[in-house]
Amino acid sequence: MLYLLNACAELPNRESSQYASIWTHSWDQWHRLYGHISVHISVNATKSLKLNQMVDGLKIDDSTFPSESCKACIQAKQAHKPFLQEAKNQSKVPGEHIMSDVWGLAQTESIGQWKYYISFTDDGVHLTAVLFLKNKGQAFSRIKEYVAVIKQKFGKPPKFM
Repeated sequence: MLYLLNACAELPNRESSQYASIWTHSWDQWHRLYGHISVHISVNATKSLKLNQMVDGLKIDDSTFPSESCKACIQAKQAHKPFLQEAKNQSKVPGEHIMSDVWGLAQTESIGQWKYYISFTDDGVHLTAVLFLKNKGQAFSRIKEYVAVIKQKFGKPPKFM
């Protein structure tokens, strides 16, 4: 059922207007918008784009200056030495050299409530075994278990671990 209501809304007497303005970006903002290209290239490329009117809406804030450093660019350009193709003292005999690492504490528990794991990597065959731990105190017993498995499989314990 509908009812007719004899009323009118009271609006406060405020004058307002909306207008479109051209939004300008700083040199650094354009640097980020162009995907962090080199600062020097970015400035030259941006100047070229602006002078040749190659991009619609390319407005640069004249009060800004391009910065010489960008954290993202610095981190992305960090170099590292190349990895060796083959280790100098790599074992060729399976079970002779075992590398191990304990990882944890996991932020969430697994179904078995495991919070850590210990990994064993055989340097000779690059085979990795992972054993789960409920606490770090179990690491020593897991190492003994793994050494027993290696001894049973190859007839002798690992030389290096």
